[in-house]
Amino acid sequence: MFIAINLFTDGVIIICFMLDELREHRIMKQIIENKETEFRILDMKGGSNENK
Repeated sequence: MFIAINLFTDGVIIICFMLDELREHRIMKQIIENKETEFRILDMKGGSNENK
């Protein structure tokens, strides 16, 4: 499973990684908890997941 995160700041950053390697959940939480940054979490398995 792959997750693409689009961060809209000065530019568009697309980060793709495997969930199996996602052991650092703290990084995800810091990005999501940052209200100043718009983000989208796209689940390549089908559908969008904005709750992770």
